[in-house]
Amino acid sequence: MFNPRRFLGRIYVDKDHQNKGVGQYVYENLIRFLSDLNASEAWAFGKEDMPISLSFLAKRGFGEKFRTWESWLNPAIVNVSEYSHYSEKASTAGVEISTLARELRDDPECYAKLYTLNQDLMADVPLPEPFTPLPYEQWLAFDMKDPGLIPEAYAIAKHGTQYVGLSTVRHLDKEPRGLYQALTGVRRECRGKGVAFAMKLKVIEYARKNGYEKIKTENATTNTPMFGINMKLGFKRETGWIAFSKTLP
Repeated sequence: MFNPRRFLGRIYVDKDHQNKGVGQYVYENLIRFLSDLNASEAWAFGKEDMPISLSFLAKRGFGEKFRTWESWLNPAIVNVSEYSHYSEKASTAGVEISTLARELRDDPECYAKLYTLNQDLMADVPLPEPFTPLPYEQWLAFDMKDPGLIPEAYAIAKHGTQYVGLSTVRHLDKEPRGLYQALTGVRRECRGKGVAFAMKLKVIEYARKNGYEKIKTENATTNTPMFGINMKLGFKRETGWIAFSKTLP
């Protein structure tokens, strides 16, 4: 979705100073700044339970682009054995669930293979705009060198030596006992074989063994297959986020 003339911004106003023109003042300055940059489009986010923010954006010509649902899971309540047949199905298909920590130790091509897989999977994520591939060095810096990344929890699905799926796991900000499960995806030719479930279970098992009390994830409302997997596992859907955009003159 990268475009040098498209910008994402957020405006935060202390609750004691809302409805006093502060947001409008910041907004007007941002629009002038974007005009100086020759911006063509502005993006913003609002939460479903934030009517003031949603009204603010709507009144200024922003239209909804897509929604994402935030979901939470307490790993301790999951009966892992209830879903073991998914892991068995993946194994029968010749797919093994490894971890980033193990692959970095055993496979010198780990980063290169993971980069290719990540870019292929991102192109399949339901988004309102076409995915823009990241250069390798940028992906490496943003994804693999993220200090919050947990290699021991990051699941990688393998068919032989080929990487066919991944589930990215990071520490959850401000939640010492929480994990954030970001992109979980499987190559098209390996879907429907229990691979995504098996990776999710791998992450849940890691969370349980290491004393984590919650796992957070997010899904686009259009990504019904992955949302369905999360619901089966016991994730509880919370308030969604709405992405808005506005074409600039």
